[in-house]
Amino acid sequence: MTRSHSPTATLVPRWILWFACLAPGLGSCSSETPPRRVLIVGWDGATFDLIDPLMKEGRMPVLADLIQRGQHSWLESSRVPISSAAWVGACSGQHPGETGVYDFFQRVEGSYEVEVIDARTNLCPPLWRILSGRGATVNVLGVPITWPPEPVRGHLAAGMLSPPAEDWAWPPEYTSELREKGLLPDVGIWTQMRSLAPDQMLERIHEQLLIKEQVTLDLLESNDWDLSMVVFKSLDVISHQRYDGSTQGVIADLLEDLDRILGNLIKRAGPQTDVIVMSDHGFGVFPFTFNLYPWLVNAGLAVELGEGPPTQPAAAPLIVFEAETERLRLKRLDLAQTRVLATNTECEGNFGSLRLNLQGREPAGVVSPDQAETLLTEVEAALRAIEVPGGPLVVNVWRGAQLYPGPANDRVPDLIFETRTDWQVVASAAGPALTQHQVPRPNHRLDGIFAAAGPRISSRPERARWSVFDLAPTALHLMGHSIYEEMSGDAHAELLSNSRPVQRIARADDPTYRPSTEAWKELTQEQRQAQIDQLKALGYADDDDD
Repeated sequence: MTRSHSPTATLVPRWILWFACLAPGLGSCSSETPPRRVLIVGWDGATFDLIDPLMKEGRMPVLADLIQRGQHSWLESSRVPISSAAWVGACSGQHPGETGVYDFFQRVEGSYEVEVIDARTNLCPPLWRILSGRGATVNVLGVPITWPPEPVRGHLAAGMLSPPAEDWAWPPEYTSELREKGLLPDVGIWTQMRSLAPDQMLERIHEQLLIKEQVTLDLLESNDWDLSMVVFKSLDVISHQRYDGSTQGVIADLLEDLDRILGNLIKRAGPQTDVIVMSDHGFGVFPFTFNLYPWLVNAGLAVELGEGPPTQPAAAPLIVFEAETERLRLKRLDLAQTRVLATNTECEGNFGSLRLNLQGREPAGVVSPDQAETLLTEVEAALRAIEVPGGPLVVNVWRGAQLYPGPANDRVPDLIFETRTDWQVVASAAGPALTQHQVPRPNHRLDGIFAAAGPRISSRPERARWSVFDLAPTALHLMGHSIYEEMSGDAHAELLSNSRPVQRIARADDPTYRPSTEAWKELTQEQRQAQIDQLKALGYADDDDD
């Protein structure tokens, strides 16, 4: 579907139109059909591998009922399956080559340094920006990578990577209201130090879970919203420490709590609401580890200077620790002879990534562009030649630019690969290339979950396979909105009981579209460094765990 600009749209700047849409009582500034109400509940790290046996035992009745009444699917995550790329992609309907988000960090231009990402890194409009521009009212709570909060028609409380001392909600005064209720924006160790004992940490996480439940219920109490989305990050935080696939223990208990909360949210949202439950990736255990850093050195693809600095920095929040670890790793290398680089933050689960030390791109690049493909072919052959008990270690290899094409594919690693499902991938300056663990290590797996039911959703018993990038276009279609032609995710029309054609529109033909550059007019580029400095101070001076 192609739409032309209205005369008003050609005479008035788009950002003025967009803010007019936020004014109460003005209604939609779009000719879209009236939106249908949708509730999206995110369980970060949830997997059917554990949920299925719990439902079979009758311990997750709400989700089981949702699946029985509607549809469900495996939800394939990004490659690598990491929360940053997956959540940004899910909410934008576009992959890392389009959003520019592949990792929790991004390369500083003209440097080997990395800096933490934030909502401004995403080059594509997320659901709430699209819907707010079209006159819909949204509630967004706890979605990762949403700080700094952007103006929306409704409420937005940012999630993972939000600096606790900043305003992390929209409207700004909503931050104070949430602080008074005791809500913390980030339930992990990314922005603060962990000093609590395990039992204390579980108590804190449970406390935050109940607070977030009540905050969400309060938002749903109003009848004037069109889309509400809440993400519960606690499951991922605990799973990184305690996941073992058992139906007994804290992970299973937390899933039962999430199921109970889901029931309360569905009841409060009302029978007219379509409900989606999804996760950004799954979880599993890995008996073995493949460490890219020593493998590159042993293969002659990276060269060490000799005895270098410590392999790890002093204790700090992850947002500082990971960036400093990368700096130390690079100091150990002779970059004038190193052809291939690996970053730990670009490895997750049984997926790893590699970047060439390319002339003209890296400051001390040694690989000429005309030799890049030859070297990538050599590296791929070397990876595929690694043998472990049971056969080859590496089962798939992709060129990053081919896997994730788009205007931002220069932010994607040059080579991405997948190992056997019992081998996790890391890139650490400490440890051997191949390790067997006495106790398997918990980490992300590719497949998350999707389940949906409601008055406009049909019932299908078979479990399908979708992509995490399908969430935004599917939600827009479900709500009666057109989707952007630029979205690489699919809008699953088969989800609807009364199927209708998917309406597509180019972003340039949407008079309500607001580019990323207009989303935070009041913010300056210097705030990114201020964020990092503030987090460093928090990490070394504040011992609270969130």
